Amino acid sequence: MEKPRINPPLRKIDIIIEVLAGVCIIYMIVQLIIEYPGLEQKVPSHFGANGKPDAWSNKSSLLVMPVITIILYAGLTVLNRFPHLFNYPVPITASNAAAQYRLAKSLLATLKLTTTGLFLYIQLQTIGVARQFQTGLGTGFIIIALLSAFIPMIIYLALASKTRP
Repeated sequence: MEKPRINPPLRKIDIIIEVLAGVCIIYMIVQLIIEYPGLEQKVPSHFGANGKPDAWSNKSSLLVMPVITIILYAGLTVLNRFPHLFNYPVPITASNAAAQYRLAKSLLATLKLTTTGLFLYIQLQTIGVARQFQTGLGTGFIIIALLSAFIPMIIYLALASKTRP
């Protein structure tokens, strides 16, 4: 059975989340434009599990971070327009499609915000280390990154299972 091809509008909270993700990208770009000229030629390019830099490269490598973030943001934005193409943990019917699609679109918006937020944080810390204001990402970064990815998914799965057909 083919899934209904509807595209429910975003809720107000989802629009706020989308705007915040966009603000993260704008902040990344503006911050990089401001900080880039004053940076030394070498900046951290990799952080170990302890949050400390363990590899360095040319400062031009900082340009990759906003580009990757924009590509992810754009990809998730396009994908979010086609909720009928997603995989769902429950069968999609005409009676539950709108609710399931809305939940999935909220999940993608939330993941978009957490992704852009994490990339912004990495850029801020990278520049902070390069300017000797910071020593690394912090020891809790890996835990925060994992939680920010898995908590929205767990919440989504719990809510999606409540709207079974």
